[in-house]
Amino acid sequence: MKANLKLVVLLMSAVVFFACSKDNDEIIKKPEQPKKNTATLFVTLKGRTNYSDIFVTFHRDGSYQEKMHSAGVLNFEVSKFIGKSLTLKVGIKKGDKIKYFQGIEKTITIQKGKNILIFNVPKKEKPDNDTAAVPVAGFTYNQYSERIPSKVTFHNTSKNAVSYKWTIGSYTYTTKTPKSITYTAARKYAVVLTVTGRNGKTDTHTEYITVKEELTPKAGFTFTQNKNFAPITVQFENNSINATSYEWDFGDNTTSTLKNPSKYYTKSGIYTVRLRVKNYKKTHTYTSKINIARPTRLKIKKIVLLDYPLTKKDESGWDHWGAGRADIYWELTDKNNNFYEKGNIKEDIKKSDLPYTYTQNLPYVLTINEPNRKYDVTFYDYDSTSEDDYMGGGYFIPATSYNYNVLNWTLDNGLKFKLYVEWLK
Repeated sequence: MKANLKLVVLLMSAVVFFACSKDNDEIIKKPEQPKKNTATLFVTLKGRTNYSDIFVTFHRDGSYQEKMHSAGVLNFEVSKFIGKSLTLKVGIKKGDKIKYFQGIEKTITIQKGKNILIFNVPKKEKPDNDTAAVPVAGFTYNQYSERIPSKVTFHNTSKNAVSYKWTIGSYTYTTKTPKSITYTAARKYAVVLTVTGRNGKTDTHTEYITVKEELTPKAGFTFTQNKNFAPITVQFENNSINATSYEWDFGDNTTSTLKNPSKYYTKSGIYTVRLRVKNYKKTHTYTSKINIARPTRLKIKKIVLLDYPLTKKDESGWDHWGAGRADIYWELTDKNNNFYEKGNIKEDIKKSDLPYTYTQNLPYVLTINEPNRKYDVTFYDYDSTSEDDYMGGGYFIPATSYNYNVLNWTLDNGLKFKLYVEWLK
C-alpha cells in the first residue's frame, strides 16, 4: 500500500515538472523576427481637405489594387513587386469606373521596407475623361454695318475646349478668337468654329452673316458769306448723304477733306466749287458757283496824322514862326487830278499834338468806278499869303487794297499817316 502511494506521488511530481518545464519554455521564448523580403507603399494626398472620393490605383502583372481614404493617407502591401516599377494614378470613382486626373501619375521602383509617394490633387480641375469636359463650340459676333464694307468682330463662348479652328470663307484661323473681319462683297457668309476637348472629342458651331450692297452716295452743300466781296469767309454746309469721305475743290487751287469746311477768299471773282463724296466704291460730285464781287464804294472813316517833317526840303520852316510849326490839311484826288474831298486845317500843329485825328468832312464815301484807278491822299501846309506848300502823300489802288481796313504810309521825309476805311458793296 505504501509502495503504491509512493508510486502515485512520483507520477504526480513528474507531471508537475513537465508542466512547469512547458510553461517556462513559453516565457523564455525569443521575440519573433520580422519577415524578410517585405515591402509597403505609403501614399499621401495633398491639396484638399477631404479625399473621400479620391482613388489611387495601380495595375501590374495582372494585379490591380485601388484604395482611398478621407484623410488622404493610405498604403499598399507591395512585397511581390520588390525590384519592380509601379505606376500609380489618381482619379475620382464614379460607378464602376475611375475617371483619372490628367497628369496626376507617378512611377516608383519598389524597395524592401517602406516606400513613400506624395500626390498633389487639384482642387477644381475635372478629370480629363469626365463627361463635363465634353467640348461645346459657340460664339457670338458684332456686325458694325450690314452694308459693305462690313466689319465683324467675334466673341468665343466655347466651353471645355483646348484647340480651335475657325473657317471664315477661304481663310482658316486657329486662335481662340480671330481678329476682326471686313467683308467687301455683298452676299451671305458662313462662319464655322470647330473646337476640340482634352478627351479628343470635337464640336462645331456655325453662324451666317448677311452683307448687303453699299448705298449710293449723293453730294450736296450750301454756303453762307459774311459779306458780298473779298476778302470774304465762306462757310460751307455739307448736306451729302450715304458718304464716308469728302473732297472739296474751292476753285482757286485749294482743297479740303473736312466735312464742313470754311474758305477765306482774298480776291473777287467767280469760283466753281466742287464736292466729291465717296462711300466705299461709289462716288458722286456736286458743283456750285460762288460770285465774289469787288467793292464798289470806299468809306473813309477817319484819317490820323502820326508824324510830319519839321522843315521843308530846303530846311526852312513851314511858316514865319520858324521850324516845327505847320498848318496841315489833307486832300483826296486821283491820277487824273480829279478832286474829291479835303480835310480841315490843323493850325500851328506841334509834335505834342500827335497823333492828330481829322474828323471834318469825314466819313467820306468814295464811289469806285475803276478798281485799278490810283487815288492820292496828299498833305499840305496852308499859307495865307502864298501858295500852300506840298508836304507829301501816298496813293492806293482799290483792286489791290480792299483786303485791308487800315491803310498805312510812312514817307522818307518823316510824314506818317493812316486811313481807316470800310469797303462797301
